[in-house]
Amino acid sequence: MRTGEWLPLASRAKIFISSVAQDDFTPLRHDVFTKLTELGHEPLMFERNFGPWPAHTDPIRKCLEIVEESDIYLLFIKNKAGTYLKASERTVTHLEFLHARKHKKTILVFADNAVMSLYFKEVQKTIGDYVSMFQSDHKRPPRFAEVLDMLRESPSVPSFVDPYIWMFIYDLVQKGIYVESLATGVGIDWGSYFSNLLRRGALLLPEADRMDHNARMVELFADFRGLTSVLLPVIAFKGFRDADKFLALVQGRMKGGTIAARFAEYTSEELGSIKDCSTVTLYGKKDDVMRIVGQTDEAAGKDVIELNDPDSYVVAAHRNSGREPMLFFREEKHMFYFCLPVGDFVATFHFPSDKTWDTQKFWLYNQEIINGIMEKNFTVLELVQLLLGGMDLG
Repeated sequence: MRTGEWLPLASRAKIFISSVAQDDFTPLRHDVFTKLTELGHEPLMFERNFGPWPAHTDPIRKCLEIVEESDIYLLFIKNKAGTYLKASERTVTHLEFLHARKHKKTILVFADNAVMSLYFKEVQKTIGDYVSMFQSDHKRPPRFAEVLDMLRESPSVPSFVDPYIWMFIYDLVQKGIYVESLATGVGIDWGSYFSNLLRRGALLLPEADRMDHNARMVELFADFRGLTSVLLPVIAFKGFRDADKFLALVQGRMKGGTIAARFAEYTSEELGSIKDCSTVTLYGKKDDVMRIVGQTDEAAGKDVIELNDPDSYVVAAHRNSGREPMLFFREEKHMFYFCLPVGDFVATFHFPSDKTWDTQKFWLYNQEIINGIMEKNFTVLELVQLLLGGMDLG
């Protein structure tokens, strides 16, 4: 989150809702518009209340004027870039963001969790390396369009995301903008979010210097995160000094929360909740069996699990050809088991459920629960993956 001049508590805020016109965002945009209106604020959205304007009016200039009139600029990003303007080498949405920043608006950015994960894991380094090499060869930084051309031609860049989106995110990070994650199936309480935001405004106004410092820290953290994501996979670790303590520290940072499902464009429903992680176990494959490497105090994992054990969640996760996280559920214990396979390791995180969950509901909303756990614990899980990926079981 990037702030300009924070609003006094009693202000009726004008909030510009911006995103590319893609179907995935239609229900979200309308939901936010409705919630903000109910809060007594004035949301501004193209398809709802921009109103008519003379035929000779440039629509892009009109959008920028409305951005300038707003107090808060709210941006949603997924995989589509929108209309690209060759003359400015920017999209309309990007110009709106730049205009909001120029006029010191409060800027809130939400981006798809999967897109952000791919950016930090794969794309950030590609862009950074190209920019460094270009500057060395040409004694100047590359133009936006030149980096875009490189991204379009790069076989290592995920193709389901418009290349421009990677450059947009790169620009946000370079400018110290904090990007909130937005995961499919995970509801956001927009009423509480904006109420808290605006309530903090009166308190934050005297703290502009500290907030500018925090924005710089966000940029440094993004650089650190990008660096670790490329360095750790090429480092080999001998093992743990204290595996149980490592798992206990990880467990303490694994959070639960509310799980929600969205029903097309109509509404969303809270499905239930999960509590914070209560137990973690870690197994590693050695001598054709899965052996316990470490566990937290409440765990009661077997020392050895045979690879042909049909009832073992650890074995099922290890055999998972896609190497994606897997989720299991035991109704009699009201417990979710989130299994993370990494190389020869499988880490299993135990999340107690509330009593509204049963086996049928679990199978129906399996992906929503996985999304919710990953959304709440994205940074911790990413670090665990990176560390285990470079570790030698011995």
